Amino acid sequence: MEQKDTLLIFIFHAETNDRMELKTVKDGDISSQDMETEEVAIGDQTGRYAGKEGETQRLIWKDGSILYELKGNVDGLSKDDLITLAESFK
Repeated sequence: MEQKDTLLIFIFHAETNDRMELKTVKDGDISSQDMETEEVAIGDQTGRYAGKEGETQRLIWKDGSILYELKGNVDGLSKDDLITLAESFK
């Protein structure tokens, strides 16, 4: 039996009510069609970034057969911080 589109979601909460969400999809898709995005480098990968500091930010990138989405609204988190966090995932 072939398995496709395996989805995992990890939600991180802080004491300050800040929240980050990491979504991973194996052999699937995460839509960013209705968002204005810019291309960014995440290590050796190319990703798409949407949002701005102080609002919900999203970062979508692919590594092999796994597609990642990291999103959240965390006080003081910059685009560069979000990219650094994404580069730490293996």
